[in-house]
Amino acid sequence: MRRLTSDRPVAEMGMFELAHNSCYIKDGKARYRDYGLDEDARVLTRMLLKDHADGDDAFTCDEDFDDRMIDYLKYGMDNTEGLIALFYRNLWAMADLREALKAYEDTGLSPEQIVEMNSFSLRSAENIEGKRA
Repeated sequence: MRRLTSDRPVAEMGMFELAHNSCYIKDGKARYRDYGLDEDARVLTRMLLKDHADGDDAFTCDEDFDDRMIDYLKYGMDNTEGLIALFYRNLWAMADLREALKAYEDTGLSPEQIVEMNSFSLRSAENIEGKRA
């Protein structure tokens, strides 16, 4: 299976590779990067709100910001704030998924090997339980 995650510098990535690595986590925070930008997802979203929406970008803390994004999600794609909230949600979700995939890819195991290891583990557990009974 071809690896999808990469820690290479953005300047060395092609469009396909960057598409799978544009969102990532650093110091516990979701980030977005492309060829001209590498920014915290909250900071980027606040810039978008300031530049493209009627909502202000003044938040007292991360929790206040997250609460506002949850509130904006109720608008769906019917207004700019809703679109920006969807964009933000997708940024951090994609960052979480990329990190989970990266951890799996770092094992070097194929999906088939993991299935086999899981089957072996289940059979071993059943044998142990059977001997106890």
